[in-house]
Amino acid sequence: MLSRDVLRDMERQVGTPHVYTRPADLAAYGYDAYGASGMRRLAEAIVFPASTDEVSGVVAVCAAHGVAVTPRGAGTGYAGGASADGGVILNLCRMTAVRALETEAQRIAVEAGLVTAAIHARASAAGLYYPPDPGSSTTSTIGGNVACNAAGPHTLRYGTTVDFVAGLTVVLADGRVARLGEGADAPQLIPLLCGSEGTLAVVTEVLLRLIPAPAARATLAGTFDDMDAASAAVAAITESGIVPAALEFLDRAALDAIAATGAGDVAPGAGALLIVEVEGSSSEVNGHAEAVRAALVQSGARTLDHATSAEEAARLWKLRKSVSAAVAKVQIGKVNEDVVVPRDRVSELVARSREIGLDNALGVVNFGHLGDGNIHTTFLIDPRVPGDRLNAAAAAEQLFETVLSMGGSLSGEHGVGTAKLAFVERQLGSDQVALMRRIKRAFDPTGILNPGKKIPARAPVEGDESEAALEAAGAR
Repeated sequence: MLSRDVLRDMERQVGTPHVYTRPADLAAYGYDAYGASGMRRLAEAIVFPASTDEVSGVVAVCAAHGVAVTPRGAGTGYAGGASADGGVILNLCRMTAVRALETEAQRIAVEAGLVTAAIHARASAAGLYYPPDPGSSTTSTIGGNVACNAAGPHTLRYGTTVDFVAGLTVVLADGRVARLGEGADAPQLIPLLCGSEGTLAVVTEVLLRLIPAPAARATLAGTFDDMDAASAAVAAITESGIVPAALEFLDRAALDAIAATGAGDVAPGAGALLIVEVEGSSSEVNGHAEAVRAALVQSGARTLDHATSAEEAARLWKLRKSVSAAVAKVQIGKVNEDVVVPRDRVSELVARSREIGLDNALGVVNFGHLGDGNIHTTFLIDPRVPGDRLNAAAAAEQLFETVLSMGGSLSGEHGVGTAKLAFVERQLGSDQVALMRRIKRAFDPTGILNPGKKIPARAPVEGDESEAALEAAGAR
């Protein structure tokens, strides 16, 4: 338990009302979106800073006392990365300011706690565009997006969060503030911090590049008998030379969930839905839309919709955006894994995931970013049923084994957290993991920043206590 002196020092930094220690408050932060797995971890305090200076003060206090610090945004992650065994959860939700919107320079400076959708809205109002749009954009924060290098439907054409980060303000493990990127030092460190899941520094402010809003946009959707036909349509679009802005899919189980909950209109008997969006000049969009339509028809589309207005496009996108809520209504619990496989093996992965679900007596839903092979495989559980959570854990392990055997990746955008730690060395190899540990020690010598996440702990070696001691530091 944190001493009264430590708590008092943190209260001096942020004010007494912004330090929570009551058991009920700690329990509320004992999990993130991965909580359906049954994982619960209790911190010793939840601290709510309102500025970079306050974050710096809190981290400095924790560093002086050897207290672990777990940065947290909205808790929308599915990997257990924002909960903590002891120590302090540093919640940045009070830091929501837009520092500057520079229309001519095409960039926006914001604090880490700002919800991603607010950035989309501010950019759009200025005639600009911020493409990264994770499915949780109405609730996730930009700091969390940077920490996990979030992606979303428009990754295929535009890239992930890191491709739009021009500058960062971060608090280091000893409480010092560093500014990286445009007008600051060491811009080459930005890609290292994006996706580091709070293990190297605490992101407090972000400078984002924006681009001009596309002059025109077309959204098409086609249903198919099965995933093989949908994958054939993707291949046909690729062969045409078009790079869509978005290329999303839902499998039969996802469509069934939407139909069962009335979340959208689904063609009866559809085995897969493909949503394709193209952007650019009016002439480009018209030509690309016709080519996409031809590819969908050629691949056996059962139904075909071509949105001619923003309202019609929103109706088509509603099917994709409503799937998580629909699944939650069909079954009260879910364990959502995001994995990546080569695009030509997506259909194979979907089929294998269904077999895994059957093997473990669980329903399974697949949806995601077919254009870049980033698939959200969701195992449905009822936490009240004995064994369901254990079955989901076994199913996840089988899924990871399958993904690695296909030459894929454990995570596309949700991060490693604690959920995938056991498989990291299998994917990356021991040399890369050893390098990750060295980088971690360089940034965080005493190991207080989000310990136990992202980077697997090294197995102890007899007679070598130095690295084990570093990894154990701050684990209170």
